[in-house]
Formats: sequence, structure tokens, C-alpha cells
Amino acid sequence: MKWLFFFISISTSGLFSFSQTPLIDSIKTTTTTNKKKELGEIFRRQGISFKNQGKYKKAEECYNFALNIYLELSDSIGISSVYNSFALLLSKKGNKPEALKYFYQAININEKINYSIGLTNNYLNLGNFFFHQNDFDQSLEYFYLCKKLLNHDENRKMLALIHTGIGNILSNNDYKHNSLDKAQKEYISALIIYQQLKDSLNISRVYNNLGYINERQNNYDDAINYYTNGLSIKQKLNDQKGILISHLNIGNTLRKKKEYTKSLNYYEKGKAMAELLKDGENYLNILSNIVNVHMALGNMELATKLFDEYRDLRDSIFNEEKSRQLSELQTLYETGQKELALKKQILVNKQKTKQNQRLFWLSVILSGFILTAMILYYQRQKVRKHLRDKEAQLHHQELSKLEKEQEITLLNSLMKSQEEERKRIAEDLHDRLGAKLSAIKLFHESSKNTNDKRSKKVRQLLDETINETREIAHNLASATLTQFGLKLALKDLIDTINASNKIEAHFSCTNFNTRLSEKTEQAIYYVIQELITNTLRHAEASSLSIHLTKYENSNLSIVYEDNGKGFDVENIQKDSMGIKNIKARLSHVNASLTIDSNVGSGSTFLMVVSCI
Repeated sequence: MKWLFFFISISTSGLFSFSQTPLIDSIKTTTTTNKKKELGEIFRRQGISFKNQGKYKKAEECYNFALNIYLELSDSIGISSVYNSFALLLSKKGNKPEALKYFYQAININEKINYSIGLTNNYLNLGNFFFHQNDFDQSLEYFYLCKKLLNHDENRKMLALIHTGIGNILSNNDYKHNSLDKAQKEYISALIIYQQLKDSLNISRVYNNLGYINERQNNYDDAINYYTNGLSIKQKLNDQKGILISHLNIGNTLRKKKEYTKSLNYYEKGKAMAELLKDGENYLNILSNIVNVHMALGNMELATKLFDEYRDLRDSIFNEEKSRQLSELQTLYETGQKELALKKQILVNKQKTKQNQRLFWLSVILSGFILTAMILYYQRQKVRKHLRDKEAQLHHQELSKLEKEQEITLLNSLMKSQEEERKRIAEDLHDRLGAKLSAIKLFHESSKNTNDKRSKKVRQLLDETINETREIAHNLASATLTQFGLKLALKDLIDTINASNKIEAHFSCTNFNTRLSEKTEQAIYYVIQELITNTLRHAEASSLSIHLTKYENSNLSIVYEDNGKGFDVENIQKDSMGIKNIKARLSHVNASLTIDSNVGSGSTFLMVVSCI
């Protein structure tokens, strides 16, 4: 029941914008351990989906809910799988230290329970992680650990991924022990497995890798053959980006073979695709190669026109790497122009050849100096702007923090004054007004003729006044809360509401039989009173409920719900002094508040108190 209520409250609180009716129905009807495990996996997989869409905050919420399920079930395999998912999410967000922490937590759990399937998955992910950090020795170590543990007959796809990962390292120019021949063997081993599994997408990727290896080894015909095979598969899969890269790779290889016309054909196809996909980086890359091809063919006029287009486009999406390419391309272009001018000059006057060459190289060097100075100036201005923006941001954050602290201090002072005034009024009502009313009653009863109708009416009114005075004093001072604790005080409060016949009220409690600190109990009790008052005055509700749940991690959750007309959460949090007062009370006792409400669909308030 504890677990079921937790997920019902989560589902209705609006924390999941992705919730759908089938998922909510499955949560409400789930009672078995197997079903809970299935729901944990549903949350984890939904988190993976959000991660792949770039919705990192929603992915993190899903992983946390899945982790809560597995922690409650003490399911080590489930816990380690969520840690692994958290690690991949943090790596995607760029938080490398935290990602490593979760990877190693997952590994520790899987080593303790000797879960080889989970360990192979962890090692494979760590291999890829260190590869992207250019820590190739560490990456290889984890790939080989994964390969050693792997049952090759059961999981051949993972074996293919390992071969591919090792091949990527061995073919990397930055790896000190790189070997293209060994890398090619790893890729071929992966290709054989993918062909057996009929995994078309990965087959096309390995073909591309093999083409790249052969291109670097100057085996141009083999490279073109691999690239073409990969292109054929990508066209069947309608892999637009893959088709673009294949056209570019084939064009590059043909250009190296000096088959310029064929190369130009593939470049033009790739250029059209890059324009369609709005891929500016590859569009520039292809355009620069087309300029080189036309220069090689002697089409200087067309090369000049395309170079101007390249330069204009390059300026609009400037970056340091493309600046280097532009400098190289400009040098090639100017070299071609100067060489043409020199040939004409030789025909006119051979004696001026050396002088023209000296002027040419001088202009190239000067251009290089000017370009370097411009880049350095641009980078310096960029760094200065970044520092100014950072200082402004820090100043704004400090002001916001100071304003928030002042507001909380003011609210806390106000709440303390309110509580002292309530206590004083309660004592006055009980000790002074209550005592005087009781004395009047005794005096009246001792007088004669106390049995006529008017005397009975007076006694009735006195009894009602005494009871109401005690009830008001009780609400202000809450003796039940002080003597018996939060659980019984809230139950007593609900019984009082039901006795009024104004609204149907429900109270339930799971695994909570202890006392909290007096300060914490008073804060929660007064918040609940405030919420009930708002429901009765404004919500037009027919029912309300309060549920307390104590979890193994020592947290206490309080869910307050009504079926009233609801409200706009964003506006009410911005403008309502009552909500600010409630949040201030809860923050004062290390408690959080989450509000879910929409106009016409009731309201839910989830409070979580740390009881450690």
C-alpha cells in the first residue's frame, strides 16, 4: 500500500509531463514485485528516450523514480542499471567526474553480486567514455575486460561493438601505438558479426571505417569499393546524413586518384544534400574541395567564383578550424593566380621572374601575419566579453540571493510573531474568557427559576459559547499536537472537519509512528491548517485527503489533495503571500514543497521532510 500510494501521488502531482493513461492505470493496479520491477524498467527506458531527445531534466526525473522502486525492492541489478543510465546522461551533459562516479558505483554493485552481463555493459560504456576523452590506454583496458567477460555466443552484437571500439583506437592518429593493419582486422571481425546479425546500419558504418583505412593506405580502389557498399546500404535505409558523408568520402578518394570529373559528380551530390539538411560544416567542406578540383582542371574563373562563395559563407559561420581551412585554401588560390601571372610575365620578360617570386612570397607571409593578428585580436575580444558577461551574471546572482535571504528572514519573523500572538490569544481565551463563562454558568445554575424556557436557552447558549471558546483556543494552541504528536493531531483535525458536515475529509498514515521535533511538527501542522482553510474558503471542493508516508531513507512525505476548482500554479506562486508563507515555514524545517494544480482539476501539495 505504501508503494502504491507513492506512485499514485507522483502520477497525479504533474511531475511527469509524459504520463499517459495506460501507464497511470498500470501504476494504480500494481501490487506484485514483478510488476513493480516492470514499472521500474518502464521509467528507466522512458528516461533513456528523453536523454536521446535532449530532454535531460525529464530523463533525470524518470531515473530517480526508477531508482526509488529498485531501492525499495532491494533489486541490485535494477539499481546498477539506473546508475549506468545516470552515468551516460551525465557524460552527455558534459559532467565527466559525476559520470565516472556513477559508472564505478554500478561496477561495484555488479562485482558484489557477480553479475557478468551488467559488468560487460559497464566496461563497454567506460571504454567508449575514455575513448572520447582521448585516454586510449584506459579505453583499451576496459574494452579488453569486457571482451574477457563476454559470452560470445549469447551476445555477438556486443562483441562486434568491442571490435569496432578497438579499431577506432588503433586507427586514431593521436594513439601512440596506432596500427592501420590491426585496426582493419578489428573492423573486419565486426563486419562479419554484423552481417550474420543482418544489422544493416552498423554494416554501413563499418564499411565507411574500412574505406577510411584503405584511403589512408593509398588503396584508393579498395576504399571506393567500401565507401560504395556503405552508400548503397545507407540509401536503402534512407540515412540522409550517412549518404552525404559517403558522397564526400568517395569524392575525396577520386580527387586523390586525380579522377576529377567523377570526383566533382560526387561532390555536387553531397553539396545538394548538405544544403537540404542545412549542414553548414559539410557544405563548406565540400565547397572547398570543389574549388580545388576546378583549380586542378584549370577552371580558374569558376574556381574564383566558388572561392568567393566559400569565403562569404565561411565568414557567416566563423570558427577557428574553418579559419585554418580558409587560410590554406586562400594560399592555394593565390598560388594558382600568381603562377598564372608568372607564366605570362616570363613570356614578356624573363628577367623579372625572381623579383615577382620574391614579391609573391612576401605577400603570402604578410597575409599570414595579418590573418594571425586578426585571429588573436578576435579571440582576445571574445575572452574579454566572456569575462564581462561572467562578472555581470555573478553580480546578478549575488543580488538575487541577498533579496531571497531578506525575504525569508522577513517571513520567518512574521511567522514567529504570528505563532506567539496565537499562543497568547489561546491562553487568554482559555484562562480568562473561558473561566469567566464557566463562572457565569455556575452563577446562573445557582439562581432560582432555572427551569423555565428562557433559563434553559441561556444555559444552552452558555454551553455553546464555552465549547466554541475551547475549540478556538484548541485550534490556536493545539494541545493535541504538543501532547500526542503530528499524526494524532492531524487525525483529530480531520475528525473535527467531518463533524462539521461541510466537506468529506480523509486521513491515512503509512509506516509513521514516531515524533518529530516540536518545531517541525508545528510547521507542518500550521501548513496543513492553512491548506484546509484555503480549500474551505476558495476551492469549492467536496472532499480533501491527507496521507503521511515514512520511507526507509528517513524521509517523510505528506500529500494533501482536494477535488476543488484548482488554480494556475505559476501565477499563484508568483503573487500569493500565503504560498510564500507556507514555503518559508517548510524551508525553515528543511522541507520541500511541490504543487500540482490546473484550473478545473483540483490541487495536490506534496511536502517532503528530511527526518535525519
